[in-house]
Amino acid sequence: MFDPSNKPVNRSDFDRLVASFIGQKGAAHGDSVKFHIDSLVITEEIVEVRGWAFCTAKKFSPDIIYFHDGDRYVISFCGAMRPDVRRVFELRSEMVGFHSKVNLGCVDKARLKIGFINQGFYSEFNLVK
Repeated sequence: MFDPSNKPVNRSDFDRLVASFIGQKGAAHGDSVKFHIDSLVITEEIVEVRGWAFCTAKKFSPDIIYFHDGDRYVISFCGAMRPDVRRVFELRSEMVGFHSKVNLGCVDKARLKIGFINQGFYSEFNLVK
């Protein structure tokens, strides 16, 4: 097993990680996650993203957040307390916030997507339009 601590991984490692969370019958469901990007900073070196996300069916944060631009992936996790989001959406947990920095040497910002993984599903969205 690899250490998924905000560093780039290849497609095969990413596929193994997804399979371990969503199983073989997992499917993409864009409507399973509610999320918001609070801030997006793009410089020559990094993309920095702050926001929140939660699974609408289970009312708590996704297990994993990832960024990718094709075959290169950067794995991150929810881990910031957001009592405001919990209160508004009547969630089970405050730990729905995220803050990730992605080295642009690792990704092509024009193709950058953000994705969310939880047991049984994953969702993916364009980060930069």
